[in-house]
Order: sequence, then C-alpha cells, then structure tokens
Amino acid sequence: GLIEGSTTLFTNQLLATGLTWVFAAVGAFVLLKLVDVVIGLRCTESDEYDGLDITQHGESGYNLEDAYSATFGGGGGATLAEESRTAPSAATATA
Repeated sequence: GLIEGSTTLFTNQLLATGLTWVFAAVGAFVLLKLVDVVIGLRCTESDEYDGLDITQHGESGYNLEDAYSATFGGGGGATLAEESRTAPSAATATA
C-alpha cells in the first residue's frame, strides 16, 4: 500500500477519480447543449422582467401587496398610536 511505499494503487485511484470527473463534466456539457438546441436554456428578457412565476406558471410566488398593505398606506390595520394601551400591572410575589 501507500504506507509501505507502493504508490501504484493510489496513483490508479487518482487516475480513475480524475477520469470520472472528466466523464461527468463532458456528459453534463453534452446534455446542456442538447437541451439548449431542443428547447433552449434561457427564457426571454421580458419574461424575466415580468417574473417567471407569472409568465411560466400563471401564479404569483410573492403577493406583497396584501402582505404589507398597512405598511404601504393601504390601510387594513390599526397603527400603534390607535391601539388601546393599558399600564403594566405590578408583579406579585408568591410564596
């Protein structure tokens, strides 16, 4: 083995690992090029600008208008000044 000074097995394993990485990279590149030729990898710039959730799926992923309507002046909730406040009550000790 490697500890006894024989590097043959270790070198073969490194070579096999490197060849596996190269095979995987070339395979991924070929598959990406095939998909690019058949259906394309990119959407249009207008679809990106409008939002892919709307243009690709027909639904909104983030409906910020409803979630933050009070923050943006849309109403819907009492402000801090309008909330009813009570003075804090004193803590009582129990034995």
